[in-house]
Amino acid sequence: MKKQLLFLIITFFYFQSQAQTSKGNLLLGGTANISSNSNEIIDSNTFNLGINPNLGYFFIDDLAIGATVGFNYFNGNNFSSTNIGIAPFIRYYFVSTDNHGIFGFAGFGISNINSKTGTSKDSSSSTNGNLGVGYVIFLNSSVGLEISASYSFYKMKDQPSSATIGLGLGFQIYFEKGS
Repeated sequence: MKKQLLFLIITFFYFQSQAQTSKGNLLLGGTANISSNSNEIIDSNTFNLGINPNLGYFFIDDLAIGATVGFNYFNGNNFSSTNIGIAPFIRYYFVSTDNHGIFGFAGFGISNINSKTGTSKDSSSSTNGNLGVGYVIFLNSSVGLEISASYSFYKMKDQPSSATIGLGLGFQIYFEKGS
């Protein structure tokens, strides 16, 4: 009887610890990013703010694939732009327990950019991507608070590419199968 009870307890905690990132679950949430970029070539410092809601699906345990819709605002010396786009992503949880997890992620997308330099306005398209790692603290079985670090790049049509390293803060809601 003791062995059966111990087996049930271990089984319960194993499945409980894997519940957030199990196959068939949904991931809904987003991040807010803030970063600063200094470009010595054009003597400019740029402030960046991003809000990026996302939706993903766990195709196998610990692996989610989905899409992010992004809104990013850039402001620098005599320059500002608004960037709206969509980017598919992949996310893998290397460690996932009932109270925390470590994950890696990557994404690549397209955007529409409206910019203003002095009195001149322009509209363009861009490609962008990111690669990073994050740490999630599960506040309960369904909600996680995330901190992430990422490398992102942007390439606007007919412009030189740029890259940033930034920190992100966000949260995710993990919808379990049958929820």
